[in-house]
Amino acid sequence: MSPQTQDVNSLVEALQTKTRAFRNSNDPDESRKAALVAAREVVTALEKPEEAVMQFANVHILTQRVCVKMGVDLRIFHLLVAAKGPVTSSSLAEQTGAEELFISKSKIFSRLVSSSERKPPVEGGILVSYEYSPIPKLPDYFKAKGYRCPTQSSHGPFQFIYQTDLGYFEKIHQSPVAMQNFNAFMSVIRGGRKFWADWYDVKARLLDGFKSQQGEVLLVDIGGGNGHDLETLIRKHPETAGHLVLEDLPTTVEGLEAKGLDPGIKVMGHDFFQEQPVKGVLPDQNCPPWFATNDINMMSINGGMQRDRRQWVDLVESVGLDIVEILRSPYEDDAEGVVEAVLKG
Repeated sequence: MSPQTQDVNSLVEALQTKTRAFRNSNDPDESRKAALVAAREVVTALEKPEEAVMQFANVHILTQRVCVKMGVDLRIFHLLVAAKGPVTSSSLAEQTGAEELFISKSKIFSRLVSSSERKPPVEGGILVSYEYSPIPKLPDYFKAKGYRCPTQSSHGPFQFIYQTDLGYFEKIHQSPVAMQNFNAFMSVIRGGRKFWADWYDVKARLLDGFKSQQGEVLLVDIGGGNGHDLETLIRKHPETAGHLVLEDLPTTVEGLEAKGLDPGIKVMGHDFFQEQPVKGVLPDQNCPPWFATNDINMMSINGGMQRDRRQWVDLVESVGLDIVEILRSPYEDDAEGVVEAVLKG
């Protein structure tokens, strides 16, 4: 038996163990994720390097992305879900106005159908990521720049590729539709991952000892979009109401109160590249787990990065703060964390 076969056998055994745990689990979603990670490890072990590379050479992933975008444009996912059964290409062509031959060629529509694709936040994410992503043209940028990372958010791949002086957020805020899509997508970007307050001991680490006089600020959510995180926090800890501040660009937060934002959240229009207007409070800093690829995404749209532990320590200490502790989510396939820091001295 070759070493590779032995590795595959051990991975398959691990997958079987985790699949059994999923069937008998009291937390099926978490055990499902563990089984999914194990399944991917089996696929990786079985797949030859040239087979993996050919997926990119055959534009397999790019083709899927394009088809999903067209499916959203044509509202095909809505039609497939509403039908609750098989749908012919001629029927879809009639309902969408597209050519039947085109529909029949785009078989990926039926493979991807699920109730999630037709939800406005998910559709918003598909649209805004397609229309405002510099990723496909990144090779052109790095070739022109000598393969060096950008050092300024105002002179990065986004500006180079879209031939603009505007930043990513300034650009999408020029389009009400793009802004609506972006904000809707941010409300569900956590996907199936646990909310940070599900595993972070909010009561012991934030609420105990907090002076809850009127007007005292407990937490500022900087760039918090429509306030989805803060509203979730209030549902879990009602005593935080009245002590939370939501900050985002004025065009994002305008009218949120009228749209039903929890009255326990104070709304402030603010550009987080400018000086912080709320004094005497240290907001929690979340590190969203968008995997290694999001490091490239952050760099491409605003010259940013996904920081590792050492980089967070260096950044926090450089502005006169001391790290108390860095806590990581205990859940499977989730790298989200909370950085606790206090003023020096």
